[in-house]
Amino acid sequence: MKKLLLIFLIASSLLCNAQFTQSIRGRVTDKVSQTVLPGASIALHVNGQLTGTTTNSNGLYEITNVPIGKHNIEVSFMGYEPLAFRNIEVISGKETILNIELTEQAIKVDEVTISAYRNGEIRNKMAKLSARQFSVKETEKYAGSWGDPSRMAANFAGVITANDSRNDIIIRGNSPQGLLWRLEGINIPNPNHFAALGSTGGPVSMLNNNLLSNSDFFTGAFPAEYGNALSGVFDLKLRNGNNSKHEFTGQMGFGGFELGAEGPVSKNSGASYMLNYRYSIPALMDKLGFSASEGATPNYQDISFKLNIPTSKTGTWALFGIGGQSAIAFLDESGMDGSTFDFMTDSRTQNGSTTGIVALTNRLLTGKKSNLFTAVSANYAEGHTQIDSVKTGLPDKLYYAEGNRETKLAFNSRYTLKINPRNTFNAGGSIESFAINFADSVSGEVMSPPMYNTFIKDIDANESGLMLLQLYSEWQHRLSNNLTLYGGLHFQDFMYNSSYSFDPRFSISYQLPSSARLSLAYGKHSQIQPLFNYFVEKYDQKTDTYTATNTQLDLSKAHHFIAGYDHMIATNLKLKTEVYYQHLYNIPVHAKLGYYSMINAGNSFHQDRVDDL
Repeated sequence: MKKLLLIFLIASSLLCNAQFTQSIRGRVTDKVSQTVLPGASIALHVNGQLTGTTTNSNGLYEITNVPIGKHNIEVSFMGYEPLAFRNIEVISGKETILNIELTEQAIKVDEVTISAYRNGEIRNKMAKLSARQFSVKETEKYAGSWGDPSRMAANFAGVITANDSRNDIIIRGNSPQGLLWRLEGINIPNPNHFAALGSTGGPVSMLNNNLLSNSDFFTGAFPAEYGNALSGVFDLKLRNGNNSKHEFTGQMGFGGFELGAEGPVSKNSGASYMLNYRYSIPALMDKLGFSASEGATPNYQDISFKLNIPTSKTGTWALFGIGGQSAIAFLDESGMDGSTFDFMTDSRTQNGSTTGIVALTNRLLTGKKSNLFTAVSANYAEGHTQIDSVKTGLPDKLYYAEGNRETKLAFNSRYTLKINPRNTFNAGGSIESFAINFADSVSGEVMSPPMYNTFIKDIDANESGLMLLQLYSEWQHRLSNNLTLYGGLHFQDFMYNSSYSFDPRFSISYQLPSSARLSLAYGKHSQIQPLFNYFVEKYDQKTDTYTATNTQLDLSKAHHFIAGYDHMIATNLKLKTEVYYQHLYNIPVHAKLGYYSMINAGNSFHQDRVDDL
């Protein structure tokens, strides 16, 4: 026993004194054209000492034997603005891959000075206000974020969630429905478990932070590239898998029990894969015989993947997808209204959803200063609810049921041209085709006055070919390294009822000599209504007939005016303040019931079916 204890102490001492190291590697590219930058300098600060490397002919770099911990990295290249990253975390068991995008200087300077760290700088070069970048690590460190990007964003100024049970993003008082979710350049449906059609949040996210890269979050006056949104945009990016060695991940957390794998498909081609699967911990514990919750066990699972294939002639191809299922059943036999879903006492509520997203994208360098992005995608979203009686001695009686399905096929394209260091031009668009199947019914017994042995429908629609067209162009001109002008125009047309809008966007940004920046921005924004609203029917009890009353609803619209001031007071201290004015109009309200407005909808598990809007 003494010998074992001695061996254990010696081994522990050796482990404590061991120097664990890892590698940092990635690619350096031009932020606009995406062309590689060979010869860029990468400087790493380790324990007060400076080490580093330069990029090769393919823009790749690698720094080996980096001690585990947090380090600062500085990147510079002749004719480009230097960039610095602070607190890059290096962990054991997994390589740190840091891809870097540099901005070309509008006016060449003789001396290179790195004066401030630029963590939080957004990826989208056109946005100057009400936008910030967040990293994967932030989703793990913000209080109460639970590794969920939505809950993390609620820590930003001007953003809150509805309550602790949901992660809806309410930006500057707007409805959560005003948010646009985007993943890898395509618009996606609500990426949450237990999602209701017409909402943008839920209790548990399907987004896995182990697969996410640095992403952008916009809270107003966003660039012309983004449409069909009133309040903000969550522009998410997936990282690429490790293309040099296989890595495996296993962890447990609020999101569930998960397993992941990534690695090279072919080391010679640089192709890589990522795959991750998660399963609800409460449901897993129930299957193992442990009671993980009282009354209702949330059962959900999701899978995420990405296949990245770079080629020399046809550009970089990527195939990615996210899929998830969720279900829960509330059983109330106490005579008390005990849950959010309860329709009435002594009832059983079953609720669930299914979401699937798959896309194929291509980014092709069409020249030294231009690239073309193209994507085709398919989305599927389904939600269902059923409420029936569980009263003792009575047969099950159905009170309410709904089933909603929405399928979308989409084509996206974007052309980017870097005319010169001063001028950048973007143009693109998308065409989306929706197919919907919405149906529900409620027992007349619970209506006022009661109608026994009768079921009333709010909606019964089966449509296809609902087209949404979006086109945009935008231009950015840098008068100098300190002064930047931006202008853009977004066009949107919902062909179902011929509602359309032309939306201009403008901004100006001036970098002051004292590490401060002044910015002004304006944007007009438009959004279609959640699709089920167009097909709600009004029931006439006297004639026993239904009338569609919402088919001609126009786009909801908003004007955003924003003024901002940023000041890098010190290396570790930054002041950021904004003043904004927002004017919302064309918001659907009830023709007779003055208290109902769509601006207050979107933050619940069930979206109201309201006629006469």
